Amino acid sequence: MDAQETVREAPAGFRVIEEGKARILFPDTDGVFYNPCQVFNRDFSVLNLKAFAKLRKQEQGEKFQGLKVLEALAATGLRSMRFALEVPDIASITINDLSPDAVDVIKKNVEFNGLADSTSPVCIPNIGDAVDLMHSRRRDRFDVIDLDPFGSPTVFIDSMVNAVEEGGLLLVTCTDMGVLAGNHPGTCYAKYGAVGCKTPACHEQALRICLGALATAAARTKRHIVPLVSMSVDFYIRVVVRVYTSAAKVKGVATQLAMFHHCTGCRAWQASPLGHAKTKNGNVSYHASSAPLTSPCPHCAYPQTMAGPLWCGPLHNAEYLKLLETEVMEAPETIKSVPGLRGYVRTMQMELEAPMYFALDFLVGTMHCSSLPRRTLIAGLLSHANIRGETYHVSKTHACPRGLKTDAPHAAVWDVMRAWVLSGNPVSKKCGPEAPAHRLMATEGLVDPKLIDFEFPVPEGILCDEPLHLPKPERWGPGKLPKKKALPVTSDKRVAE
Repeated sequence: MDAQETVREAPAGFRVIEEGKARILFPDTDGVFYNPCQVFNRDFSVLNLKAFAKLRKQEQGEKFQGLKVLEALAATGLRSMRFALEVPDIASITINDLSPDAVDVIKKNVEFNGLADSTSPVCIPNIGDAVDLMHSRRRDRFDVIDLDPFGSPTVFIDSMVNAVEEGGLLLVTCTDMGVLAGNHPGTCYAKYGAVGCKTPACHEQALRICLGALATAAARTKRHIVPLVSMSVDFYIRVVVRVYTSAAKVKGVATQLAMFHHCTGCRAWQASPLGHAKTKNGNVSYHASSAPLTSPCPHCAYPQTMAGPLWCGPLHNAEYLKLLETEVMEAPETIKSVPGLRGYVRTMQMELEAPMYFALDFLVGTMHCSSLPRRTLIAGLLSHANIRGETYHVSKTHACPRGLKTDAPHAAVWDVMRAWVLSGNPVSKKCGPEAPAHRLMATEGLVDPKLIDFEFPVPEGILCDEPLHLPKPERWGPGKLPKKKALPVTSDKRVAE
């Protein structure tokens, strides 16, 4: 069964692509989708399946029979080949695509990797519409469904959340970042049932829109999601969630969805959950939240825009991240993305649960002043907390190299920025009189900005120093679809627009 025992040459009309332990045939005609710069994504998926297989085995004990895996949009089948060769405890892998050309390549790759006669796992090439396939498996469900479409995954979500076993795993990719980042609010609502807006925290907004869509789809059939990892990488996002059935917990989904009000001037935000819980005599009931004032901004008096509903619950699960870190640290040399994956996982472990983040360049851009180092901003926030006798927490965010997450009130952040301006970094003379910077400077804050100490001690290890953004490959981006002659527009690898 070991595909590495005999090195086989590519037949005429194909070339060999090596990734992880897999060697796949890729047609010279380029009629099947393949994106070489998604190696990071596939490495991440392999390690997640390894971690989940161990977790599932621990939970089910003797009842564990191995994972039933579906790759819904397989194209060449590279990801499934890697699952079969690199992940123990997989019982079967259904490798699906709608394109006959793609399924022909999948069958060749199953054979080429020595998996045609494998019984552990059983590799099942399948030609069919992914939505139809997943709807047909609502009673014979998969333990894991991997969905990596070109564009938006939303046409598959309803069938996907009902085709996964109780406590099963969904791995979902979105590459339509322009939509999720707020550039096309109408399109975003049509696809995800949420409106995005332009915000410095657009990458986290994208994650929360996707999770909100998954949670809403699951709730329609009395199911709910538990996010394990939510990751923004370059030009796409990838979320890993578990799905459970509970009519009682579904009632609380409204408390995990919120409208976010973003200031058009200083870019501050506030979250307004759709619902809230009340407990009386041990019984929990859920109620609609009070409607907050959305305009003007309390900090600079500019009008605010509204985005949502977005997921406002946790993005990650701490215990699962520990399992994933172990897999990253023990990963074999065939996993080439280990340095970046280690940085992402460790940064996510230290991330605050506070929604959204501040981007340093937007803060100084709003104030029209010279830039300040991240550590200086942190020192100012800790000094502000000390003056008020409170405790603020801060962390980096994996979603933005210039981002900072904090549970400090927005007023505290603007106090620190006022102090920075008054310490010899004045507002630019080119800044207009009605600009947010002048309004912020005229606003009375929580403390006297002259008391803020930018030399306040910052504890060591408060930020993760692991590298995140590694050099990009030559062919960077979401790639392009194969020619329509080989892959019709009705295919699963279609552009979702």
